[in-house]
Amino acid sequence: MGIILDALERLETFVQAQPENTEHPQVRSALETARLIEAQDVEVDAHGEI
Repeated sequence: MGIILDALERLETFVQAQPENTEHPQVRSALETARLIEAQDVEVDAHGEI
């Protein structure tokens, strides 16, 4: 999960640097999906697993 959240952060930084791409339907859809994943309340157990 950490890898996914790190990738989302890098993607959002990249997209913000190129505002003309934020309105592209595929970019917007992918970011919305990624933000839904990010918003999930997940817990890591004592073994470091989700």
